[in-house]
Amino acid sequence: MWALASATDQPDIANSGIPVKVGMALTGHKTVAMFMHYVHTEDDLVRKAAELVARRRKAITGETRC
Repeated sequence: MWALASATDQPDIANSGIPVKVGMALTGHKTVAMFMHYVHTEDDLVRKAAELVARRRKAITGETRC
């Protein structure tokens, strides 16, 4: 398969919320490692993911971690 997106598009694809396998198909990468090589995760997405994990942990166990 040929790449449908350039290296400059890859962060947008990765940060869009689509599955990694779909991003790999769009960019033509065969391995997650190579796809992630071009991805720069946005800080806001990392913060939101951490908050989601913390909320789920608290809902399941009632505990929080620092």
